[in-house]
Amino acid sequence: MKNNGSSKTVNARQVAILMFVSIIATKLILMPGLISSISGQDAFISYAITSAVCFLSVVLCVYIAKNSTHKSFYDLLKQVFSTAGAKFILFLFFLFFISKVTLIDYQIESFLNEVLYENLNWIIFVIPFYIVFAFIAFKGPRAIGRTVEIIFPIAVAVLLLAVFSSIGNIDFNNLLPMGANGAKSIINGAITGFGMSGEFLFILIFIENLSEKTKITPRVLTYSAIAFAIIVVFLVVFAAIFGEIGRFIQDALTKLTHFSPIIRQNTQVDGIIIIGWIPIVILESAINLYAAAWCLKNIFNIKHFAICVITGILITFAIKLIPSLSVYQMLSIIPNFYAILNLTLEIIIPILLVIYIAVKKSNKGGVKNEQQLQAK
Repeated sequence: MKNNGSSKTVNARQVAILMFVSIIATKLILMPGLISSISGQDAFISYAITSAVCFLSVVLCVYIAKNSTHKSFYDLLKQVFSTAGAKFILFLFFLFFISKVTLIDYQIESFLNEVLYENLNWIIFVIPFYIVFAFIAFKGPRAIGRTVEIIFPIAVAVLLLAVFSSIGNIDFNNLLPMGANGAKSIINGAITGFGMSGEFLFILIFIENLSEKTKITPRVLTYSAIAFAIIVVFLVVFAAIFGEIGRFIQDALTKLTHFSPIIRQNTQVDGIIIIGWIPIVILESAINLYAAAWCLKNIFNIKHFAICVITGILITFAIKLIPSLSVYQMLSIIPNFYAILNLTLEIIIPILLVIYIAVKKSNKGGVKNEQQLQAK
C-alpha cells in the first residue's frame, strides 16, 4: 500500500467543508473560556476582530491556491524564497501543524475528563485515537475529503443541539456593560484568539491536490465566513449564559446545556454532544497531522510518507509524556509564541506570495498583449 502524500485529489465542495470544520472544530471547547478570562463578557468582540483578520488570511490563501501555477506549495516557496528559504518556511509550518495536533490531543483529554471520566489514563486511552487519525492522515486528502462529507452533518446537528438546549439559559443582560474591561483587554483577547487560529492554512498544503481550482473561491470564502460568524454568535450565547463566570468555564460546548430548563435534567446531553464532536476533532487532528507529515516529507526529501506520519505521531506522543505539562501551560504561551508564528504564516508569507503571483500574472499579461500588437 503506497502513498506519497500527494497522489489524491479533493474537489471544491470538500475543501469548503474542510475549511468550515477546521475553523470551528476546536474553537468551541477551550477558547471561549480562555478569551473570556482576558476580555470578560466582551470576548465575542475580541473574536470578531480575530475573525476579520483570519478571514483576510483565508482570502489570501485562497488566491494563492487558485492562481498558483506551481505543482505544489513547496515548489512555489522554492521559486520565491530559494530552496533553503522554502525548507525553513516549511519547518515553521511543521512546528505550527504539529503543535496543533498536540493541542487538540490535550483538548480531547480535557473534554473527556470533564464529561465522561474523572481519572482518565490518557496514555492508554489515546492509542485508538492516534491510530484513527494517523490512518486518515496516511490515506491523504481524498480520504480526508470523503470523511469530512460524512462528519459535516454531525457537526451541524451537534451545534444545533447545543444551542437549542441552552436557549432557556440566555440572559443578554450578562453582556452589559459592553466594553467594561477596556479596549486593551479586548485587543489582548483578540491576540489570544489569533494565536489559536490558522487551521485553514491546510489549503496551502493541499494546492497539489485541488481538482477544481476555478470553483474554490466562492465556496471556500462562503463556508469560512459562515464558520467565523458561528463562532462569534457562539461567544455571544456563551457570554449571555455565563456572564462573568465564563472565564472559569473550561469546556464551553458541553457546559451550555447544563441547568437547561428545556432539556430534562436526567438527559445526558453533554455526553451526546461530546460523542458527536469527537469525530470532528479527530478529523481536525488528521488534517494537521497530514500537513505536518507533508512538511517533513519535503524538508528532508523522505520518500515514504508513512515514515513522516509515524514521526509526527511519535513527536506528539513524546510531548504528551513531558511531566506536569498541561493544556493550560501550552495555552499560556499562545499570546507570545503562537501570535508571532501565526502572524508570519497567516499574513506575512501569504502577502508576499500573493504579490509574487500577481506580478507574475501581470507580466505574462503584458507580454501576451505585446505579442498580439506585434502580430497585428
